[in-house]
Amino acid sequence: LQPGENVLAVEVYRFSIGSYLECQDFWRLAGIKRDVWLYATSKTYVKDFRVNASLENGYKDGRLDVEVEMATVTASSAQQLNVQLVDEKGSVIYSGNETVKVAKGKGTVARFMVALPGVKPWTAETPDLYTLLISSGKNGEEPTYVSSKIGFRTVELKDAQLLVNGRPVYIRGVNRHEHHPRTGRLVDSETMEKDLRLMKQANINMIRTAHYPNSPLFYELCDRYGFYVMDEANQESHDYGLGNKILGDNPEWTLAHVDRALALVQRDKNHPCVVFWSLGNEGGAGRNMQTMADTIQAIDASRIIFSDTDLSVSAFNDPSYYTPGKFKEYAREKRDKPIFMREYAHAMGNSVGNLQEYWDVIEANDHVSGAAIWDWVDQGIAKKINPGYKKGVENSGSLLLKEGEFWAYGGDFGDFPNNGDFCFNGLIGADRVPHPHYYQVQKVYQNIGFSLEGANKVRLTNKYEFTALDEFDYEYEWLQNGELVKSGEVPLVAGDHLDIPSFTGSGELFLNVFAKLKQSTCWAEKGFIISKEQFLVNMAKPESIALEGGSVEVNASQATIEIMAGLNCFIVDVKSGALTSWKNDGTEILYAPLEPYFWKPANSNQMNNGYNNRLGIWRNAAGERVVEGVDYSVKNGLAVVEVSMSLPVVGAAYQLRYTVNGSGKIQVEAFYKPEKEKIPLMPK
Repeated sequence: LQPGENVLAVEVYRFSIGSYLECQDFWRLAGIKRDVWLYATSKTYVKDFRVNASLENGYKDGRLDVEVEMATVTASSAQQLNVQLVDEKGSVIYSGNETVKVAKGKGTVARFMVALPGVKPWTAETPDLYTLLISSGKNGEEPTYVSSKIGFRTVELKDAQLLVNGRPVYIRGVNRHEHHPRTGRLVDSETMEKDLRLMKQANINMIRTAHYPNSPLFYELCDRYGFYVMDEANQESHDYGLGNKILGDNPEWTLAHVDRALALVQRDKNHPCVVFWSLGNEGGAGRNMQTMADTIQAIDASRIIFSDTDLSVSAFNDPSYYTPGKFKEYAREKRDKPIFMREYAHAMGNSVGNLQEYWDVIEANDHVSGAAIWDWVDQGIAKKINPGYKKGVENSGSLLLKEGEFWAYGGDFGDFPNNGDFCFNGLIGADRVPHPHYYQVQKVYQNIGFSLEGANKVRLTNKYEFTALDEFDYEYEWLQNGELVKSGEVPLVAGDHLDIPSFTGSGELFLNVFAKLKQSTCWAEKGFIISKEQFLVNMAKPESIALEGGSVEVNASQATIEIMAGLNCFIVDVKSGALTSWKNDGTEILYAPLEPYFWKPANSNQMNNGYNNRLGIWRNAAGERVVEGVDYSVKNGLAVVEVSMSLPVVGAAYQLRYTVNGSGKIQVEAFYKPEKEKIPLMPK
């Protein structure tokens, strides 16, 4: 640097040898996505520091261990080094001093260790933070300062369980790519906080930084909001195969792997939110994964190491994307390590409907720690609707689509090869509007369970690890036939149940119960519903068609059966069993025949999971049905037509019953009976 103006030049490479280790499923966008800056320090300065803030004595007291590395670019000198710890009230609870001799060209490390009784532990539920303040300088000179937020917590594995501060925890996780619909990999702070608020509101307590270290601000926010973070190295080589030896066991690639581990750990090692180090995603296996793990352990042995492709170095078993049934069998057989699915419940299109089935397995097995949904946000890019304008992306912070724009995906920029809409698999849209399945996650991930005992007693189950049930307000609602008839607040009784004011009514009767925040937080206002349940107290029985109106008449021919009821005329086709016509006062009501149909087109998720092959026999099951008999009668003033058929394509019997009364009302009933043991699931 010279006095006056200087030029800061940054050279960006779109592709390099390192690209072989960066084969992630996302938009391949070039450019600078992190801040680049120069800053000045004193000539003798704090080069680095490491903090280990753990718990001891039954996880009640803190143990602070701080290593400070000093360096200088001038002559050796004695420096006064001070380390302070300040609580949330601004009170200094620890202050340590040491005179350090710093020599040019040699790093000098000073260590401060102290026991601190009665600290507030950090967890995702209770993210209590302290401020670490480090100052250095010569006597009589203005010191320089470095500060960081820290939290006291201990993460460990015991008896194949994940423990935080001595208590087993469930990981209700999600994977998060860094994505903004206009600025790509660069996510501004406002959008980042919006994401974290929505996650907390959905009862998500863990984030996997899929599949690279995230923005430094992200970790500061996770410290404050309260998330367990799996911090992931920028290492993926899935096109060579998961667990490949081509890169994973090749000594020529060892330094490239280790460099990514070092970059991950050295930058993020002081954040309490980081509880796992991930060696990457869908990468290799072999000596390079082992060396990555050894390197990380040498720097930081206080956290847990995870690898999805080399289980020999991973603290967890990972049966990602298993079906609930297969997952249940895996959990029964694999008990040597805790189980964590790094990815599951692929949230593409209309999805996540079977999430509760996964959590029935997780909560039934102590050694299953949880799972992380794939993934958080649709990677749509706001693009102008103009085929002649190739780029058409406005560089701004706006999340919303504007007039003349649409959400673009792979191929919409003329890019090839591409994965089409395969990056549209989030719980929320690119505009941060939750999809319907976001609310399914919110419900399944909730930390309070409710069960109805008797007429009006609701038993609560606390699934929080560090939060009591009396920290919430409770309310109830009675709904009769869909109408709110009674509601109010209700106190927590004996710490574990609610006595709901009774209501006696007829018809369909539901009891709704809500747990709400007592106080506002950084992620939701007071009164936000954090857990809820609905109980069906009385079911409204569907009414069968009743005798009413005038008389009915049935006329049969070899081709059709005609039912006359006042001004209404119904025609059932004898050959197909379909209702082919319904006329009222001579006007046709039907646009097309009403007939059996079992197929549904595949959505995006199903297109990628073999849906058409697995369930394809149902596509023509209705069209190839065989009518085996048709009976009709008039009984008690009702016309009844029964059509018996078979579905030879799938091996099942099927029956349709049409009932018509004198007012022209029609009731249609269907009866399905499988006649084979193994029939593919009916699409739904």
